Amino acid sequence: MRILIVDADPSWRDLLTRIVSSSAPTEIEIVSATNGKDALDVLPTVQAVVCDHLIPGPSGDEIRRRACARGLPTVLISSVTPLSIAGRQAYVPKDADLIRSAVDQMFSGFRPWGKIKAAARRKMALVG
Repeated sequence: MRILIVDADPSWRDLLTRIVSSSAPTEIEIVSATNGKDALDVLPTVQAVVCDHLIPGPSGDEIRRRACARGLPTVLISSVTPLSIAGRQAYVPKDADLIRSAVDQMFSGFRPWGKIKAAARRKMALVG
């Protein structure tokens, strides 16, 4: 199984790689990209996508739209628009625990958004 990870920030790409690798139920190959153009180039060769919303080139929204059109499980993350809705897909806040939960749900075949949003609200309530 090949998983595409897209983030312009190398530290976040490394963290996402560790999260996806530790959550995968089978052996996986991580393919990473730093921008939308590179992501679209490899999209036909992967089985799932974890992508930041704000990336250079075509946006994370465009990557998500094309991945979903191919039927690929997709987790779209964002540091600036947590819990907002893009069509029928919610952004997962850039928080390691919430991303891990979303990736776990992705691998189990469920749409994670309801559980992720509830967990994010609980976490925000603790902080605020």
